Amino acid sequence: GTGEAEHLRAASPFFQDATEAAMIDPALSTNMKYVVITGGTISGLGKGTTISSIGVVLRSHGLRVTALKVDPYLNVDAGTMSPFEHGEVYVLEDGGEADLDLGNYERFLDLTLTSNHSVTS
Repeated sequence: GTGEAEHLRAASPFFQDATEAAMIDPALSTNMKYVVITGGTISGLGKGTTISSIGVVLRSHGLRVTALKVDPYLNVDAGTMSPFEHGEVYVLEDGGEADLDLGNYERFLDLTLTSNHSVTS
């Protein structure tokens, strides 16, 4: 409700909505659900487009939606890898470099994502 949103903004203006805050502190939301898309490390299968499209459908039904990308890279991010290994990178609002899927999430879902939305091992 409105009280929850005001509480979150007072605690930290970083969060766009309660769903995003609950990613960091699960106690802030007890009704949060997750949609997980997997498919290995092969690029171009449409995993990012699939999750963006599902997010659009969920949002059209009044749900709050955010996106999180988990990549299996050890001690590196998309910006430090060779473009031949990873492909092009997308630069986020806070300057973080991430997979192009995060740009897709931002456009489809009308979000502003940060490095906190890109997780590596």
